[in-house]
Amino acid sequence: MIWANTLRTETDKLVTYPGHPEWTEAFDLQEDPKEKSNVIGSPEFASRREQLIERLQDELTDTGLAIPDIPR
Repeated sequence: MIWANTLRTETDKLVTYPGHPEWTEAFDLQEDPKEKSNVIGSPEFASRREQLIERLQDELTDTGLAIPDIPR
């Protein structure tokens, strides 16, 4: 089973996979509404990426959501 945490704003979408940070995805929904291009590593997206990650962590903390540890 694969768990994912997703944060969607009006302009962006961030998807993280607990235990698999290398799978993290981000999409610029204004430029790419069909989510065809993962921009997580793009230098132009760096500041927005950090804001999205922080906001997702805040949401997870605020809701008390806990993803169980799943062995790889």
